[in-house]
Amino acid sequence: MLAGVPACLPVCVMVFTLLGACASENQTTVSSTQEVAQPVPPSPPPPAPEPPPPPKQEEMVAQAAAPPEDPLAWAADLADAHFDYDQAKIRKEDRAVLDAVAHKLKDDAKRKVLVEGHCDSRGTSNYNMMLGERRAKAAKQYLVKAGVPASQIEVVSYGKEKPLCMETTDECFQNNRRTHFTAQ
Repeated sequence: MLAGVPACLPVCVMVFTLLGACASENQTTVSSTQEVAQPVPPSPPPPAPEPPPPPKQEEMVAQAAAPPEDPLAWAADLADAHFDYDQAKIRKEDRAVLDAVAHKLKDDAKRKVLVEGHCDSRGTSNYNMMLGERRAKAAKQYLVKAGVPASQIEVVSYGKEKPLCMETTDECFQNNRRTHFTAQ
């Protein structure tokens, strides 16, 4: 036989193999006398909440008369006020524009407006930022004198950074010298 392996080893392996093959499987059987648990039916869903009553006619009229909540829609019909070259003085022909803005702000005391001061491309960026601020402040001052609370108005200057027109014509320069009104 093999050196170092006891002679009984092959016999032991065969005996254990036979015992393992003859072993009975452990099976669990269910007695027919045992009760099987029945599934519990799901509980019915809670009743749906009652719908709210229809709005009263007064509420519908108030909602129809209320200004739109969308700031873009609110400011859509506001025109820009324009300025002469190197000026921050409100022109006579642009007072009607500012009067319309004042009227809308007085009608909607919750609404705020941002007055943007703009310039044409001539001049330095620093100078145009200051000029744009003077234009925005002049428009704010006009609105306050027209009865709009100053707390409804904010100002910002964009100088020559946001032109409407990129051409170098007098008409284009004039369109860029403006105050623009954005609802907030």
